[in-house]
Amino acid sequence: MKETEIMKQVRELRKADDVFIKWWRKEEDWLDIDLIDRFEAESDNMEVGGYELMTTAQMWDELKKVCGDRVAKGEKDGQQLVFWTRKGEQRSCLFTPESLLEIFDIETRGNYVDS
Repeated sequence: MKETEIMKQVRELRKADDVFIKWWRKEEDWLDIDLIDRFEAESDNMEVGGYELMTTAQMWDELKKVCGDRVAKGEKDGQQLVFWTRKGEQRSCLFTPESLLEIFDIETRGNYVDS
């Protein structure tokens, strides 16, 4: 299935809380997660083996699998934050789809393996 076909399906099936897409090549040698909007914008119409849509809560679960107790949700001044420890240094950022994906990509070095 081509990326354009996937996006046609996504537009029909996407629920309001679906923000991410997990997709893999037909050879099943590559698995990635991206923001749905970025996946569509950067599409080069390659052949894709399959996909599933993910909510922010599901992405948080994926991030927790990768990082374990080095990530935590919290709140400060009324804003939801992600607290992330990397190389002994604690960082914080807003709890947004973009920041979850950025942490995920850094932690997996762009080479995600579904476990």
